[in-house]
Amino acid sequence: MNNESKIIQQKFGILDNVPVGVCVLREDFAVLFWNSCLEDWTKIPRGEILHTKITDHFPHLSQPKYTSRLQQIFAGGPPTIFSSQIHKYLIPAPWHDDKYRIQQTTVTAVALEAQDVGSEAKGKISQSFYALLVIQDVTDLTHRLQDYRVMRDQALEELKERQRVQEALRQQTERERLISSISHHIRQSLDLNEVLSTAVTEVRKFLQADRVFIIRFYPCRERTGVTYGVGEVMVESVIPECAPMLGVKFEGLSFDTIYVKPYKNGDIQGVVDIWRANLPQCYLDFLHQFGVRSYLVVPLLMDDQLWGLLTAHQCSTPRQWMHLEVNLLSSLGEQIAIAIKQAELYHQLQVANQKLECLATSDELTQIANRRRFDEYLEVEWRRHAREGASLSLIMCDVDFFKRYNDIYGHQAGDKCLHEIASALCQAAKYPADLVARYGGEEFTIILPNTNIHGALRVAQKISILIANLQIPHAGSSVSAWVTVSLGVASAVPNCSLQCSSLISGADQALYQAKAQGRDRIEVFPPDLDFLGFREVPVVGDQSTSL
Repeated sequence: MNNESKIIQQKFGILDNVPVGVCVLREDFAVLFWNSCLEDWTKIPRGEILHTKITDHFPHLSQPKYTSRLQQIFAGGPPTIFSSQIHKYLIPAPWHDDKYRIQQTTVTAVALEAQDVGSEAKGKISQSFYALLVIQDVTDLTHRLQDYRVMRDQALEELKERQRVQEALRQQTERERLISSISHHIRQSLDLNEVLSTAVTEVRKFLQADRVFIIRFYPCRERTGVTYGVGEVMVESVIPECAPMLGVKFEGLSFDTIYVKPYKNGDIQGVVDIWRANLPQCYLDFLHQFGVRSYLVVPLLMDDQLWGLLTAHQCSTPRQWMHLEVNLLSSLGEQIAIAIKQAELYHQLQVANQKLECLATSDELTQIANRRRFDEYLEVEWRRHAREGASLSLIMCDVDFFKRYNDIYGHQAGDKCLHEIASALCQAAKYPADLVARYGGEEFTIILPNTNIHGALRVAQKISILIANLQIPHAGSSVSAWVTVSLGVASAVPNCSLQCSSLISGADQALYQAKAQGRDRIEVFPPDLDFLGFREVPVVGDQSTSL
């Protein structure tokens, strides 16, 4: 397995067993990830399709209507959707009776930096974005809608009056449009809160209910098994006349003993009138508190576990929930559950990417910024200070005679020494915008935004004192019995005629001068960066009490 395949597996392996098709394409349309669901649907094993062009297996994807949209994704464009109404069979997958699965496909650009992929793949990849295809099987929902159209037509044929027929047709058409719209909207976002908020808003409009909300249950494991006694209203859409329930907790209302088992079986609970439904008194009191007269509840199941409930309330009068409303709301509940699963997986992917980003920008030994982060941050701050006309300072710090230290005390002690010095540098750089980084080996840097040469000098002096106070023994030092550092300080007001490398060069020359003058000292490069000379700043003794 090459480095690129390992990176792809690390980033997307979590999606291998999800109940939707997932594949990842490179810019040359090579398939880099092909999950188990797609293997099952297409009967194409991943060993046969990985690292081959998807167009070799599905030639219709070579058509411009597909390649042009995918090229936008490879360029880092916004997500695109191949809807089930227009592109039913993006990845043809047999279903039953020589029919194919109807699919809704979302394609998202996923950034992977070339240096993360490795040298083997760098020559193959000219862009830093892959295409992540998430393919949902909406065959069942589509067939339900088709059955719904048949029932609508049968009902219309039985209507005798022209006006009633026209009105019924208008209502049925509007409901069909809303169902398609709801399914489309809840799949447009990968943000869980946005998915849930869109769902309750669209469902309330569709049902013309007084309140629609989603409860999320928080299972707790006890000796008797998993219980669902605690739930909380996460999102809500409610008319102004009804009291809001957002944030309300459902606790101690006999959910486990009465409702959880039917909900886990996927049963839908519909009550026309709470006062005629023989409900427990504690539950009646709770519903009455929020003016509920009738309700309809659809369970949201995730991996056979009860994730939550999609609930609709009618507060003003009793309501007879129509059979079509119940069936279609059940289908929507399934779509919402899939959207929730997709959003949670996407969140996990984001967290994993953030961890990878942290690893890529921090030094493993000292846990401070690494050279890469230093270069990026200095470039950004240089441009910002050029716009603002403010001073930007840089301190370069080198541990004196560190090679001798390693030779005498060993590399483990050397690592510990570097870690303690990094902590001291962070203590000296007290402002949030200051950045302490390991520049390489025993060399460190401190970027000091909005700091002139005098302020940078004070920080350098504080560093010297903090290092001295550590009193780390160093038998190989020619200047002290303890570990010491040499520091070079430079400052500039960036402008268009200077590059940030000039600030690094100035601090580096000051550091060189400090080491040439005997080490354990601070040298300052002139603030105008004219490279005409240096002025010496001797290190003062332990003045921690005065700084």
